[in-house]
Amino acid sequence: MGEGRVLEADLQRAIIAWLRRSGIEYWRMPLGPVIHGGGRKWGENPLKGFPDLAGLLQREQPGRFWAIEIKSETGRVSPEQAAWILRLKYGGAAVTVVKSLAEVEHFFRGLGEID
Repeated sequence: MGEGRVLEADLQRAIIAWLRRSGIEYWRMPLGPVIHGGGRKWGENPLKGFPDLAGLLQREQPGRFWAIEIKSETGRVSPEQAAWILRLKYGGAAVTVVKSLAEVEHFFRGLGEID
């Protein structure tokens, strides 16, 4: 990893901290494989590819679902992620893919959640 590069996990932590400071409600759902008792893998998670962070808007569009897929500078959206993004957008959700905290701020400013 090159010096100065932001890892996806680091960016996610920074976004979560910003959401908290901004008073924006969110949730994060770990989406690894489904594990059965005894530690045996039971199957793939049916939500594989679901965006990293999600929540409900509160100010100008109360109750509208939002979701953010987080990528590193070089990260790419997987086919499963692309399918979820399209599915959520089709259902009326506000969805975006971000590679920086500035893009997150722009997304929420555009939705009227921050000034």
